[in-house]
Amino acid sequence: MIIALKRSPRFRIRSQPGKDENTLNSRSGDTASSQSSKTSNRELQVIKVVILVSAMFVVCNAPAKIASILRQTVPGLNIIGTYRLSQDALLIFVEGFLLLNSTLNIVVYLKYNTIYRTTFLQTFRKRSQ
Repeated sequence: MIIALKRSPRFRIRSQPGKDENTLNSRSGDTASSQSSKTSNRELQVIKVVILVSAMFVVCNAPAKIASILRQTVPGLNIIGTYRLSQDALLIFVEGFLLLNSTLNIVVYLKYNTIYRTTFLQTFRKRSQ
């Protein structure tokens, strides 16, 4: 996924009429170069957000996967088994991480995405009459 994101600016520039490989490699102060740089900064921001959201997903869902493996390998780790209290604690822990993932996604998108932020604020802001 990251490789595809890194390749996308080159594809977009090549597909525009009048653009070539030299446009990608030039660092001069002309309009095409500065526009390419602006696009590249925006795409770097997207790459950072994708990596951050993906890392949060992996970290927050790891306890659920570990709990699933434990339920399969530890006899009695279920709702009616010997370790039912441990099962309950494990379930609370896992669900807490899943909720944390959802909450952190909202925070990340509010911070990094202006369209999302504007829509979110318009939706949840008190309407004054």
